[in-house]
Amino acid sequence: MGHAAIVVAERKALLVRTEHLVREFHPVLSAGAVIRAVARCRVELLRAGVRRGLASTTEARVRAQLRRNAASAGGVGGSRDSRGAGTARTG
Repeated sequence: MGHAAIVVAERKALLVRTEHLVREFHPVLSAGAVIRAVARCRVELLRAGVRRGLASTTEARVRAQLRRNAASAGGVGGSRDSRGAGTARTG
């Protein structure tokens, strides 16, 4: 797979994962808050040089952040995710 194809595949994967995160944290957190968190995390990871696995790494980091935000907002968040609260840790 060429570089351009990898970039397109990662962007598509990130869109799908963002949609899942929006549904997972609704109505505790707004869609805008989730999308902003994904965008910020993606930029940070790109600056750090992450290219392959960008979507999955972004999802894991953002899910952990959103769980903390949802908990402080009074919601649980992530209850539909079968992996559990402590498993989305990254570096």
